[in-house]
Amino acid sequence: MKGGNLEIVEKTGANNVQTAADRIANDIIVGSLKKGFPGLSVIGEEGDATPIDDDLYVGVSGQRIDPELIPEKFTNVKVGDLTVWVDPLDATKEYTEGFLDHVTVLVGVALKDEAVAGVIHQPFFGFKDKTEV
Repeated sequence: MKGGNLEIVEKTGANNVQTAADRIANDIIVGSLKKGFPGLSVIGEEGDATPIDDDLYVGVSGQRIDPELIPEKFTNVKVGDLTVWVDPLDATKEYTEGFLDHVTVLVGVALKDEAVAGVIHQPFFGFKDKTEV
């Protein structure tokens, strides 16, 4: 964004656009999930991940959840039974207009055909002024 060239392309029209930020965020999130969890089905809004520099992948944390806190129906889940959906930069149109506080990252998880988890992250929470970028 600082460089001024967002590399905007229209997907289906002027109100449905994609930027370089969409593409790289998709590559990092989708690629990191696939690398960290072989066999996991990951569906990125911007398509499958393209290869990126190794230092951009996010590794699996060493933190573990206390097994006592995991509901029984999830204790023996196989990675192949999960599907993760990723929208790496929701509100892209607003992003291109400088309204970064509207941008979210959306991740949904399904176990077979049941939605079981979701995450909404607002990476620019509190952003108020285009000049802050």
